[in-house]
Amino acid sequence: MQKNAFNERKVVLDILLTVERVDAHQHAYIRDTLDQYDSLPPQQKAFMHRLTYGTIERMIQLDYILDRFARTKMERCEPEIRNILRLGAYQILFMDAVPDAVAVNESVELVGNKHKDGQTSFRGYVNAVLRELVRHKEALPWPKRTGEANKDAFYLSVMTSEPYWLCKKFLARFGYEKTEAILKSYLQVRPTTLRVNLTMPREDLSRTFTALKGLAAEQKIGLRQNKLLPYALDLANTDSIRLLPGFKEGHWMIQDVSSMLVAAMAAPKPGQTVMDVCAAPGGKAIHAAELMKKNGRVLACDISMNKCMRIKENINRMRARGVEVVQADAMVHEKKYEDSADILFIDAPCSGLGIIGRKPDIKFNMNPEKILELQEAQRAIWRAVWNYVKVGGIIMYSTCTISEEENEENVKWFLRNSSVKLEPFRDQLPDALRDAPGTAAGMLQLLPGIHGTDGFFLARFRRTA
Repeated sequence: MQKNAFNERKVVLDILLTVERVDAHQHAYIRDTLDQYDSLPPQQKAFMHRLTYGTIERMIQLDYILDRFARTKMERCEPEIRNILRLGAYQILFMDAVPDAVAVNESVELVGNKHKDGQTSFRGYVNAVLRELVRHKEALPWPKRTGEANKDAFYLSVMTSEPYWLCKKFLARFGYEKTEAILKSYLQVRPTTLRVNLTMPREDLSRTFTALKGLAAEQKIGLRQNKLLPYALDLANTDSIRLLPGFKEGHWMIQDVSSMLVAAMAAPKPGQTVMDVCAAPGGKAIHAAELMKKNGRVLACDISMNKCMRIKENINRMRARGVEVVQADAMVHEKKYEDSADILFIDAPCSGLGIIGRKPDIKFNMNPEKILELQEAQRAIWRAVWNYVKVGGIIMYSTCTISEEENEENVKWFLRNSSVKLEPFRDQLPDALRDAPGTAAGMLQLLPGIHGTDGFFLARFRRTA
């Protein structure tokens, strides 16, 4: 039987090799590469998506167990062989729909004919390691939990495939049970959340929702209203988001509910001016414009032309009015913006520890030193922009991380170094979040695995002088 010329595993292998070679693990590169195959049948596209993200997500765990059976440690293997073994091991351990024999044979085929002198041994090596893994599949030598802090951090690092330093950090802050819940949530399949366009005519939205429900039933897509906000919908089991009913028409945009809370808690009113200094891809700015019923002014700023183009694309698709895109560096103070905004959004660049479940490459890019660098960058942004808001105006500071250096420690620094005070917003929160720690003081730390959202931090300030 003639083999199909298109090899999904080869595409995934090329992605992993590129990511490793440039030492970037960039979510955008992975997403854009996979998006090139949107025309494939849904099952084929879903296989590639899961194999790519699953292998990256489980890489620490895969390397640990492969090191038990390989004569050469993974870190010393040739990149191509290392990633072929990872792909094979992921299919064997985590993809029940792929028979073990198929996972082994397809991995061997990926070795190819490039290494003329060593080809036989490389093919034989991959075959031997993976068959040994299959042979011991039901009794693998995983580490055990002991109750000792450092060993528990190692245990969690392997079993949840997170960096050891991050496990230690979370254990010291949250304790074992909460840390385990957070780390396990990173490995769970997360829904894609849509925010409904609040300015669309009800009949248009009704038609879109009916079409979405029909498609969900036909393609077995999970569709339900989010528990926190009435205009948020959760989708599961779908990859080709841009092909869904209502996308081109601007009836909805992708935005996690935690991010929606920024504009919701700011509660902009018609006629006000809102400024978002780190706006890409534009979700918060467009949400604010919708809450003002297209009767207000929103300045959506970001540093690069590419990011500004993404904001403009979303503005046009969502038919948002009153939103002006400005290319500007948030770290550079612009005197013309002083005392101009009623509400200021500072969604600061951060470590992203709250969204590892969506972007598993983050775990390989981040470390404690980079977190401190980001803390300084966040403070530089605050210094440059905090007085863009009028006296009496609102500042919403937010990050998609759960690092105290970037969140609570920064809040203390902001209070010491500018004329602002924290303003409680407990009463404006959805009922399920009103008793979350910090809300009475004007802060909210959402935790993945605990609150049903991404990891997200939000603080509300009022300028006093």
